[in-house]
Amino acid sequence: MKKLMLCVFILVTVTNINLYSQHAKTNNDTLLKIMKVTKIINQKKAYLIEVQDTICYTIVSLKTQKKNKQCNLIEIGKSYKFIVIPYFESIIIPRPELCILIEVEDEKLKVPLIGSNIFFTLNLKGLCYTENVLLN
Repeated sequence: MKKLMLCVFILVTVTNINLYSQHAKTNNDTLLKIMKVTKIINQKKAYLIEVQDTICYTIVSLKTQKKNKQCNLIEIGKSYKFIVIPYFESIIIPRPELCILIEVEDEKLKVPLIGSNIFFTLNLKGLCYTENVLLN
């Protein structure tokens, strides 16, 4: 019985990961969202930044070695105007026990499904935030 339950759990988990992967964005719609930073998770190659407006999201930001004197480091508890590109076409059900593998600028990153979507942002490099970014 325990083996059957374990097999069902694994099957449901794998199915959910595949469903999330199939709903990934294929276009580059950008949104302007004012969101509050609630947590910053430091990974080897990137930061996972938990943010929220009315619901929670995760921003993925690659670490950078370049110093920019015209930026501000983001802080937990403060709100920022982020120019974001959503990874998924629609809001997903958060599943923090699941991770998906995404590729950002040739870097493969494991991202837990903490928020209702994963965002990439045009005005954040590492933890360096720039409010005035021109859109093409």
